[in-house]
Amino acid sequence: MYRMIAGLLCLLLLAGVAAGADVELKAVKFYALIEADGVAHLGGKTINVKTGDSLEFHEYAPHSGLAPDLIDIGIVLKNQGVQAQNTEVRVAVSPKVGKVVLHQDTPDLPIHEATEASAEWLAPIVLLKQRVKNLPSGREIQITFRKIALGPILKDYMSRKLWPVTLNFEATVEPSAAEETFKNNTLKRTLKIKMWE
Repeated sequence: MYRMIAGLLCLLLLAGVAAGADVELKAVKFYALIEADGVAHLGGKTINVKTGDSLEFHEYAPHSGLAPDLIDIGIVLKNQGVQAQNTEVRVAVSPKVGKVVLHQDTPDLPIHEATEASAEWLAPIVLLKQRVKNLPSGREIQITFRKIALGPILKDYMSRKLWPVTLNFEATVEPSAAEETFKNNTLKRTLKIKMWE
């Protein structure tokens, strides 16, 4: 009886894998939400921006790039399976936080290297989740977590004389059934948070 039940469970698991219930995470992207008309520095270029624009960016840089208060997080996933899938995508945002060290001669100017040298990783400060229904077989989509308030997070750390030098974004897609591998269910990307100058 035990062998028959074990055999049946193996067949069910293999059927799930054979059915190709594999949803893969492909990318994590960051988008700055522009809150006022003006110019922005992005990729070494100066561009005109308008209120409501959304620009993909790679680091928070107050003086040499974009420093948005609000960001969107784009998660690209693909259904590698042979049938439509329902799943859940989760994102955890963890900060690497350091003590702000200021120049003695200029007490409002930070020493970037000293602040970064004191930094350590902390537990997640933001946890997000979103359901994805009926993702068709073979289809790649991007889901977006909208209007993440980055500005208030930075201000809160600054009020304690701390700075998150890096934010780690760890995205996970929850398996809906047995998969060939779970290695493609989690994807990490960091966002460097430069200090003011």
